[in-house]
Amino acid sequence: KVSYGDYFTSGTTSVFKFDPAIIDPREKLSTTGGEVSYTFDGSVTLSADYKQHRYDIAGAADYFGGRLSYSSPRAGFGAAYHRMDGVTDRLKYDEYRADAAKKFGTLDLSADYFIVRYEAAIDGIRDAYAAVLAGGFDFTKLVRLAADVEYARNPFYKEDVRGLVKLVYDF
Repeated sequence: KVSYGDYFTSGTTSVFKFDPAIIDPREKLSTTGGEVSYTFDGSVTLSADYKQHRYDIAGAADYFGGRLSYSSPRAGFGAAYHRMDGVTDRLKYDEYRADAAKKFGTLDLSADYFIVRYEAAIDGIRDAYAAVLAGGFDFTKLVRLAADVEYARNPFYKEDVRGLVKLVYDF
């Protein structure tokens, strides 16, 4: 259960301030669901999940789908599809995701692409998406430099670019 008025508050930090035109602070959400998965040969996993969303204001929505992925100590990739089937336009969409990661000795790279295709355009946007590229280099077993960049477009942000560079020292 989530009470948006309690969850998104500036009392904790200014990061959680929100625009009431986007998120109604009176909204409350109850979510229930589950996931089943099976791993074949220790490296290929197939999963299916379902979540029932009950919003006090926005109404009901069912979220369901699946994912197929492969993972090994040096590489991994996956693809997923989910459907949100709700009573309002914001809660009616198809969601697609693809990701991949590869380790090259002390260097690792990863990519993630996520797209949401709304049944009806929201604020002029029918396809919302995000693409993330990330990488890291281990200088030693204790020192690592990593960076990522994300580009996104959705009904709330017409264009959003973010980046992060970090130096990690494991002591």
